[in-house]
Amino acid sequence: MIAMRESWKGILFIAIVAPLAAQSPLRILPGAAPDWTVVRNGGDVNADGFSDLVVFRDEIDDVNRSVRVYSGADGAVLHDFFGDDSFWLHAGDSAGDVNGDGHDDVIVGSRWSNLVGGVRVYSGSDGALLHELNGTTAVADQFGWQVFPAGDVNGDGFDDFGVSSRDRTQAPHVYSIRVFSGIDGTELLMLPTAGQGRSAECAGDVNGDGFDDIVAEGVFAWNQADVVHVFSGFDGSTILEIPASVFAPPGTPSSWLSALQVDSAGDVDRDGFDDLIIGMPDFFLGAFAVVSGNTGGLLYYYDDPGASFGYVTGAGDVNGDGYADFAASERLDATTFDEAGALYVYSGIDGSLIHTFYGNVEDEQLGFSVDGGRGCDVDGDGFDDVLAGTWASIAYAFDLGATGNPGRLRARGVGCVGSNGRLPTIDARGYAQLGDAFDVTLRGGLDGGAVSLLVGTPVELALDPAGLFGCTLHTAAFFSVGVTNDAHGMASIPVSVTPDPASVGLELSMQWISWDAGIAPIPARVTGGLQVVVGS
Repeated sequence: MIAMRESWKGILFIAIVAPLAAQSPLRILPGAAPDWTVVRNGGDVNADGFSDLVVFRDEIDDVNRSVRVYSGADGAVLHDFFGDDSFWLHAGDSAGDVNGDGHDDVIVGSRWSNLVGGVRVYSGSDGALLHELNGTTAVADQFGWQVFPAGDVNGDGFDDFGVSSRDRTQAPHVYSIRVFSGIDGTELLMLPTAGQGRSAECAGDVNGDGFDDIVAEGVFAWNQADVVHVFSGFDGSTILEIPASVFAPPGTPSSWLSALQVDSAGDVDRDGFDDLIIGMPDFFLGAFAVVSGNTGGLLYYYDDPGASFGYVTGAGDVNGDGYADFAASERLDATTFDEAGALYVYSGIDGSLIHTFYGNVEDEQLGFSVDGGRGCDVDGDGFDDVLAGTWASIAYAFDLGATGNPGRLRARGVGCVGSNGRLPTIDARGYAQLGDAFDVTLRGGLDGGAVSLLVGTPVELALDPAGLFGCTLHTAAFFSVGVTNDAHGMASIPVSVTPDPASVGLELSMQWISWDAGIAPIPARVTGGLQVVVGS
């Protein structure tokens, strides 16, 4: 494998890397024999502090396909969602926390539902149906071709969800993307329909405006993609157009560009903007690239002479070095057994290969799907984990064996809705490592409103007796810092972490108060808490 940085004309970094020894999986999750299995980071469905797993279980009998949710903590089954005669499941993923109850929810798609497609969103808390949306009869819509968590594209504090569609009446087929409000299911964005949408994901915040953005493959020739688009979550405008000349060198086989895989890579280069990962899997060969979200320039490029290389995902920070890492699979790799597959995990800091996992049996095709990302911590050790599906009715969650004291920034609990109908929500960007820094962020506040950030120790205290009905205090404050929201109800405060080694393991809690004159008797709302643990 070869990793390249910056450009084809001036390569600043080249590394020849070799596979490393495999690690044992954290979780081995059964699919539904005898077919393929896809696993996704489910967020925290049962609100126990561990990342849970959403597994799509294919069946020969289409009607019996299902989406099963497993506990990350112990592998127990949390939910089963089934299709029916008119709703054959084709996809499943996390929806994020669409209703703001502190439990991540689940979305499933059926692109053949009633011949036009449909999606359903279920509560992670109790499995209740929250939203059901259907395609249009005006075209052969295949609404629900892909479903994905869209982050919070409108900044209201509730997570939103994305759905791609395919119009089969046109040649080439026209793919499109719509993003829907998590809280009420209304359409927020209809992204331009010039062919993009066959592969689409939340891109993170690519342009640093506080709104989550969307990355999508563009299809402009029959069965061939030659551009990747990034759309603003704020208004749907195009932020970046990344042509194939950026992520694929001259002479790249057209087959490599026929089914791009796109995802957020996290902030790989630590410039404050989320970056992108673009896979070019081919049945015989394949490649992938990491591209800057800030500039659209190439950060890393990898190709491989092996079979079906290039199914990709952002991996979060798997080794605790403060850089976002990334992963790719080669699902027909034959190192251990014929077509057993392999999963490779790479360092964001220098692009080197840091872990390899191999399939265990012939035709397992490890890496048929890959997922992960920041916060995908299945075992709760503070290091992000990586997920892989197979063709052999099984899915895996892998721990990468990192040791030490990772810094932690984890939101916990939920806020209470303000007078504007938004949910004040706390989050963080950066790393709580010695000598490092992070930003504590707020979204879902009042436009231009006053807010205060509490800093102290963790508590759990219902505030109903104090007149803040439905609110919980998560922070016994040592002090507070007051700022003013921007015009979109967002705020951010930078925090520098001391370099003193004596601070390793120090745990703090942070929480925003949103001062809200529209609330009585106490004119305030609060967010959930942010757990901060200082790492080395």
